[in-house]
Amino acid sequence: MTTLFDLGPLGPLQVLALFAVVVIAAAGAVYFARKHHRDPQLPDAVFWDGFAGVAIVAPAVLVPALASPGIGLLLGGAAVGAAAVSYRWAPASVPLAGWPHGGP
Repeated sequence: MTTLFDLGPLGPLQVLALFAVVVIAAAGAVYFARKHHRDPQLPDAVFWDGFAGVAIVAPAVLVPALASPGIGLLLGGAAVGAAAVSYRWAPASVPLAGWPHGGP
């Protein structure tokens, strides 16, 4: 009998590697989007940061989800959690030069 979190054809090291990719990509995309949102000289950077994050995270979550829905759920939750933590952490850690005194 299979369970919801059966690894299926995925090995534990593969799941661990996918977990790392998803967490780093989601957190990095949100971090850089928040960082570039504060810089008026980079108007398109927020879009491209988000696009790059989705281009990495979506396949890293959806492809394993086809093999094992539980792993897909775990990876999706990890992506959302990493993005939320990065969103909360980024404003305090990425001040512009001279912030809040008018920026660069």
